[in-house]
Amino acid sequence: MGDEMTAEERALVEMDARLVRALEARPAVEIPAGFAARVAGQLPERRSVSLTPTYYGRNVMVACMVVLGVALLGLALDRTGGTTLGVALEWFVCAQFVALAMWLGVWRRGLR
Repeated sequence: MGDEMTAEERALVEMDARLVRALEARPAVEIPAGFAARVAGQLPERRSVSLTPTYYGRNVMVACMVVLGVALLGLALDRTGGTTLGVALEWFVCAQFVALAMWLGVWRRGLR
């Protein structure tokens, strides 16, 4: 009763056996000697990459600090009576100035 297989089950077992034989068979392709060297010889020559630091970000941060300093001076000299919006703007600009000053003050290594 348990030994009888249907035609569909026999076909699945046969297919599994064929798949295992196909996967275990060694491919008939052989890579010739020196193939990798020939392919590498056909590649274009690489250009050297320059790793000199440009400091664009640092220069922009210094320029922003100058602009923030002028804005702080302008807000400090403003005699509009110290409205809530003016004081909040002054504190916001001051916080940005301090954050940039702290960021620029941190010693960082360049690319080596």
